[in-house]
Formats: sequence, C-alpha cells, structure tokens
Amino acid sequence: MSDKSNFLLLFDRPQEPCFMPKGDKKCVFDVPLDYLPDKYKSVGTVVMSRFGQSEGEDQIPKIAVKQISIPPLDDVMKLRRDENFSLFIPKHRQIAARLIDIFLGIPE
Repeated sequence: MSDKSNFLLLFDRPQEPCFMPKGDKKCVFDVPLDYLPDKYKSVGTVVMSRFGQSEGEDQIPKIAVKQISIPPLDDVMKLRRDENFSLFIPKHRQIAARLIDIFLGIPE
C-alpha cells in the first residue's frame, strides 16, 4: 500500500472481507493468501480473482498488500470481530493502545 489514503479504505464496510471492492472507485486489495481467514483460504484465489475483474468497465484499481511477519495479536484477538467496541471500556482501551503500538512499529 504505497498511498497512505488507501489504508482508510479498510474502514469502508469493515464487516465485509478485505478483498471485496471498497470505496467510490471500487478498489480491491490484493491480499496474500496467508492473510485470509480460514473460511476463505480454500477458495481464496477464485474469490479474489472474481472481484478483481470487470467486463466492459475500466480496470478495477488493485492495492497490493505486502507480506510481512505478523506481530503477536493474542491479546488483541480477545475481542471478537463482531463484538461492539467502545473506548469507555478499559479492556477495549488497552486493546486500542496495543494496536496503535503495533501500527506505529511497522516499517513502511
């Protein structure tokens, strides 16, 4: 992700998988198969190629995601994906602080 504004596209419909088209330009993230959730790993290449193509329209912009070593996320993953989040809950504040530390520590 060379353009930092592309990072904001991850917050567009966050409940949908990241390989679904996002934003006004319908950008698609080209995600390494290791990063996909377990339920999509078996069909990852088929699903990602399906959303990356368009017939009769301009080419859909693809955002390449580099493969890096994944930091330890055990404490962050205690919050389920579908669980509500609030900074007024101390546990959620600690999780947010941990994520900020992780994101600031990742080299560009």
